[in-house]
Amino acid sequence: MNLATASTLEVTWQDNSAGNTERENDFLQILVAIEEEDISIFVENAAKRSDAAYTVNLPINFQNKPLHIWMAFRTEGGEMASNSQYAGTVS
Repeated sequence: MNLATASTLEVTWQDNSAGNTERENDFLQILVAIEEEDISIFVENAAKRSDAAYTVNLPINFQNKPLHIWMAFRTEGGEMASNSQYAGTVS
């Protein structure tokens, strides 16, 4: 995970679907929060698990600030979701 530019956050993950087509089609959910502020954005169905990467376009008020990121996956049909995992911070 890194800030490619001030306005873009590149998120990567390991595709752990092991060829299971149902898991390959799970959708990534991303929460980005500004440190010490009550502001966050939530990106639903950002990418499929099998994509293993996604670029978040950051609003202007998120740029050049420390950000905390959480990630989770939801099934393609939306009936189940994983627990969110703290992915770290970038600044």
